[in-house]
Amino acid sequence: LTHIKKDIDKPIVKDGSSEWNCKYIERLLLKDGSTIQADLFLDCTGFKKVLSNAIPGNDWTTPGDMLFVNSAVASQINYKDDNESQHPYVDAVAHDLGWIWKTPIKDRIGSGLCYNSSITSKQDAEDAFVEYWGKDRLRTGEFNHIDFTPGYNAKNWRANVIPVGLSSGFVEPLESSGLALMINCMAPLAGCIANGEYTPEHMNLYNERLAFVYQNTIDFIGLHYFNNPRTGPFWKLVEKKYDSTQSLYDYIRGFKLTATHTYKEQFYPRENGLYHEYNWKLWAYASGIGT
Repeated sequence: LTHIKKDIDKPIVKDGSSEWNCKYIERLLLKDGSTIQADLFLDCTGFKKVLSNAIPGNDWTTPGDMLFVNSAVASQINYKDDNESQHPYVDAVAHDLGWIWKTPIKDRIGSGLCYNSSITSKQDAEDAFVEYWGKDRLRTGEFNHIDFTPGYNAKNWRANVIPVGLSSGFVEPLESSGLALMINCMAPLAGCIANGEYTPEHMNLYNERLAFVYQNTIDFIGLHYFNNPRTGPFWKLVEKKYDSTQSLYDYIRGFKLTATHTYKEQFYPRENGLYHEYNWKLWAYASGIGT
């Protein structure tokens, strides 16, 4: 195993041969002029998608009118004092402009406000974030602004490039799905390339599986915004534009029709997505379904 720590200039793409029926990456040209040649490339370049974008055939799918955050402002927050409670999980707190995450670690809290940039400016988001925490709690006084478009590539594996992580897709920070989705990008590959060979059937099965996991995750997170009673600017936008996917509608309808308080008789989506049956049940009841 050789770790080469260098910057990529661009991928060198070639037309398909007898091995490939489409364009493929022959090698990577690095900024120092050297090259890296390989049979298979994993694209870990994040939102830039440097390798994946070089291969035609992208099929990006967006959640439509079900997820509404597309920007975040983040910073580091000081604890009030040594007695302030710490816990081994992330809080997500609703806010008039969206929602705020809180990730407590040993000496500080990582936090950010997720919002919709069509109704909230970066400055307004900063001001609301500072007002929420108090200026004296800011650890550095610096902000990190992140813009993103929720969605996933339904045809992730194309030719000899497999996107992993953010280059594969991103839903939104709520429910912290990013790491689990990255693992789902990697886990099926062991069976696909274990023998050093793979076929179009491997690629199709991989893409179908990953597309389902992404869509299932979108549906679960979209359930958090369903039937929400809040009245701030962000939540008014949600109320005005929310439109469920057909798959989430089917889940909701099934739960509503067969909701009980026993495990065996309870309806759940059982197609093996990221989230467990009790996660779905919790949010279905929180949204007023089955009560």
